[in-house]
Amino acid sequence: FLGTWTEAHSRMFLIKNSISHILVAAPEVEPVFSTSYQYKVLPLLLVPSFDATPHFEEATVYIQKALDEGTGCLVHDFKGDSRATACIIAYMIKHLNFTVDLA
Repeated sequence: FLGTWTEAHSRMFLIKNSISHILVAAPEVEPVFSTSYQYKVLPLLLVPSFDATPHFEEATVYIQKALDEGTGCLVHDFKGDSRATACIIAYMIKHLNFTVDLA
């Protein structure tokens, strides 16, 4: 699931979607339910010169781990429109064999 800070702070959303893992693609966003869910926080900075590429492998492995366990993974940053989206695209390319254009 791709989401925002809002979904990450909604226990109802997390339960409804069987989410057990939360990938936070923003170091400025603190995990809210750290005793109830598994979190991974990636230090993806929101600056034009930041290269997120080295973190995509860790992101895709984490997403796949949740899916392998039969549960959902919420991937979010603050607004859900750049860093989290990049992690989802990396997952689609690596694990679903999408081309860059298709992803």
